[in-house]
Amino acid sequence: MRNKIKTIHFVLATFFVITLCVSCASNSGVEVGGVKPKKFTQEKFDEAISKGDMTDAFAMTLGKKYANNDIIIQKMDIAMMSHYTKDYVSSSRYFNSVNEDIKNAVTQSLAKGAIAALGNENAKEYSGSIYESHFLNVFNAFNYYNRGDLESAVALMKDLAQKRVMYDMVALAVANESDEEAEKEASADANSKLSTRAAASSINVDMNAINRRSPRKPTEEDVFSDSALERYVALNFYKMQTLDRTTPIEVRGIAEQEIEQQGKLFKERCPAYDVNSDINIPEGMGRVNVLAFSGLIGRRREHATYFPGDFIDGMDFVPPVTIDEITVPAFRLKFVFPEFERKAKKIQRVTARIGEKEIELNLLEDFDSAVEKDVNTKAYKAFKRSVFRSILKKTVAVTAGAASISAASKNGEFSRLTATLAASVAIDATDLAETADIRQVMALPSSANAGGINLEAGTYPVSVRYFGANGNLIAEESLGTVNVKAGKLVLMESLCIR
Repeated sequence: MRNKIKTIHFVLATFFVITLCVSCASNSGVEVGGVKPKKFTQEKFDEAISKGDMTDAFAMTLGKKYANNDIIIQKMDIAMMSHYTKDYVSSSRYFNSVNEDIKNAVTQSLAKGAIAALGNENAKEYSGSIYESHFLNVFNAFNYYNRGDLESAVALMKDLAQKRVMYDMVALAVANESDEEAEKEASADANSKLSTRAAASSINVDMNAINRRSPRKPTEEDVFSDSALERYVALNFYKMQTLDRTTPIEVRGIAEQEIEQQGKLFKERCPAYDVNSDINIPEGMGRVNVLAFSGLIGRRREHATYFPGDFIDGMDFVPPVTIDEITVPAFRLKFVFPEFERKAKKIQRVTARIGEKEIELNLLEDFDSAVEKDVNTKAYKAFKRSVFRSILKKTVAVTAGAASISAASKNGEFSRLTATLAASVAIDATDLAETADIRQVMALPSSANAGGINLEAGTYPVSVRYFGANGNLIAEESLGTVNVKAGKLVLMESLCIR
């Protein structure tokens, strides 16, 4: 029986190693739109972003090494960077490709769920967060709009409306999930919960103490399911359809209905924003709206806790564990989960100058809130899975360590001490493979500001200015000139990804 247990432990340990090795493979080196890959370092990339050198930042994105399980992140980063460098054709190509990848990854992730539970969070295929899939459609719609294809842009916004049904289902599932269901998923099968508790008891781990300090369970409010940006863009696109007399009457009728519905939903998201002014054009006037994207989205990070020190006051190590009269060296367990800490945004105010008039562009979308919501929905179950993995890995290491010390003791005190030191190192080493899944698309912006003005027909120069917290001018982008026509709406996009 003991040999059988040792065999199981060996298989588990081998599985952990294989899982980690598989997740380390990487892809990089593609050339897109004439931009060639360049060696990526986070420091150099951040420096290029801070200078507003998007071409250099794009080249480093192309040279960045992505794990095989992170192809979706790679394609979305490339799609966004292509958009920032105004290569809308390449951007759409990558967005359309990654949209199919997301559908496939969701199916594949079901098969790899057990690997993530037993080995490492990053072993699963990255299928994209809800907010990433959501904004994918919005920016891809802008790709088509910027190329003069309003019909395709509207079609993408309609597709996004259909996806929202799935978002609502996810929100309901998260809100109603029980602790038993969460732990069952974390344990990969119905019987693992019992084996985990048995393993915890065998190495003197108090599961009750762990559960008392777990991250809070998510609620429906934590699930990202909608955005003011989507509503705003949809309102503008639908309004353009109604104003275009070449659009079929039935299409214009549908667009009018969408404007009414989207307007109500937008007011729910941004009650202080006067969106009616942005889409209602006085007789004989034209309208120019400006949508300005700034900064890069905030990054999640790993939160690591150690048992028992972070769970039980005054206790740094697990109480001594004795197996067959062999006491193993003192140890602790590492548990991880993702967290998000907000940081001050570099750009605090945005204005647009259209002709001789300067207008404020009000905050429309805080992309960091989407990351925060995503982390809130994932932290609880990520912690449960981490506890499950850590206890099993530590149990394997402790049992193997005890057996090694017992065998070495027969060869004298020096051998016993050597084996004890080796066992201590091996037991602690299990923590090195315990890492949180903090993967995300990095190239989304941090903020979206919007506003506009009614003007008489004519040609006007347009520029957008971005200011810091102290009122200092960080950057100014010229959007060239806009031809304003009576009864027409123009939506212009500005970028300051710093």
